[in-house]
Amino acid sequence: VTGVVLTDLSIFLSWGQVLVNLCPMWLGLSAFGYFCTGIGMRSRAFILAGLIHLLGIVLLPCVCSWQFLGTGLVMAVSLLMFAGVQWDMRPPIEYDMLSLEQRQFNKAQYQLRQLPL
Repeated sequence: VTGVVLTDLSIFLSWGQVLVNLCPMWLGLSAFGYFCTGIGMRSRAFILAGLIHLLGIVLLPCVCSWQFLGTGLVMAVSLLMFAGVQWDMRPPIEYDMLSLEQRQFNKAQYQLRQLPL
């Protein structure tokens, strides 16, 4: 929400300094979100996505006039990666409320995630 509000205000109020730094701001906010998600879910894939976003911030000066395209590519590739691959996450849930079939399904999915690519 903060990123959207800052982006909208910078456009409507012509805040030049914020407009110039929109790409690093969005990559940084996304990286922060991926790191928090990665830590919360114990997922290396989300941590890796956060690192890729931080690397994107470092590489933005190399594509000066194409910063928005570069930012969009980093974000799109991350989302496509999550959509296309089986990413890691926590061990299977063992809630008492789950039926035997649901627990077996969780374990089977967890085993699939452990297979090397």
